[in-house]
Amino acid sequence: MARKPPEDPSTSQFTEDWSKEFRSHCSDYVQLAFITSCLFIFVGGIIMILMVRVIRSLLHKWSLKYSIHFQLFTNKMNSLSVWKGKFQDRVVMMISAQTSIGRILVILVFLFSIGSLILYFINCYSVKEFCLTFEDQTIVIDLFFNVFFLLHFGLRFLAASDKLAFWLELNSIVDFFTITPVCIAFYLGKNWLGLRFLKALRLVELPKILQFLQVTTSGTAIKLSKLLAVFVSTWLTAAGFLHWMENSGDPWVYHSNHQNLTYFECLYLIMVTMSTVGYGDVVVQTTIGRVFILFFIVAGLILFANLVPEIADIVGSRRVYMGTYVYVKGRKFIVVCGNITLSSVTAFLSDFITQDKGDIACEIVFLGE
Repeated sequence: MARKPPEDPSTSQFTEDWSKEFRSHCSDYVQLAFITSCLFIFVGGIIMILMVRVIRSLLHKWSLKYSIHFQLFTNKMNSLSVWKGKFQDRVVMMISAQTSIGRILVILVFLFSIGSLILYFINCYSVKEFCLTFEDQTIVIDLFFNVFFLLHFGLRFLAASDKLAFWLELNSIVDFFTITPVCIAFYLGKNWLGLRFLKALRLVELPKILQFLQVTTSGTAIKLSKLLAVFVSTWLTAAGFLHWMENSGDPWVYHSNHQNLTYFECLYLIMVTMSTVGYGDVVVQTTIGRVFILFFIVAGLILFANLVPEIADIVGSRRVYMGTYVYVKGRKFIVVCGNITLSSVTAFLSDFITQDKGDIACEIVFLGE
């Protein structure tokens, strides 16, 4: 009976170290498969759109030069364009916010995006590995969300008059780098946390959703919701990118400088960086992370210095100047409405007080938004 040859201790140690390293974070091949697939779809789509434009331009020139030979072809193209225009108009009406179906689609996309983002938070909190095994039950739910996103992306693409401009929109880029990895996850049997944080950019659509639901009706409330949406989406997205970089490590040093930072530690680090506090208890180790922080300090400082005081001013002014007027019988009052600003109020009061009207005992009520 043949005996099994003894294992080489060095080989066994290498296999154990490699397995441990692979479990701790994604290997180069796994990350490369996800990233290149997203870039291939994005760049390939741009090339295809440009090729179609060039072909259409050449066909148009040839039809003008050889009008007799291309007469039949031109008639077919014109009939096809008419059919395409009617179909495109129907799709536009279906997904536009002016129809009930379009509003439902927009609201569902936003809710599913928030749901997908919540799943990302859950996975970041519940697992220590940056690559998740595909047996995770949340993957099925996230897959359902992404199938819906893919269908909505197709409708938006059909409705877009300028395909290239649509391809370069923020929502389209988010779809490229979040939907495509789901297909790769099926093939590799692993799901990647890397770019799923981009779903946070969907929060920019929050003011529009609140207007659809008639939650925000005044101009002040709409402005406040826009400021909060920009601030929160920037915060979550920056933390997600830092979480990806720090857990992956720099590729040129074979990920030897990676560290196990949780997503919530990255949120804390980004907030401390934007507020210029800088406790130093959580720091970045990777070169990519340090370069990102270097540029984000400037952008975050501008964002923090502009948005936070403006948000505080809106909230404070609502508390001081907004309220209800209680009418008291026998008391005179004047209602002022229109464009209520500091300059308009100052001009009105100056004109009202300086005029010779005698002794006037009345209250002035400014009717604003």
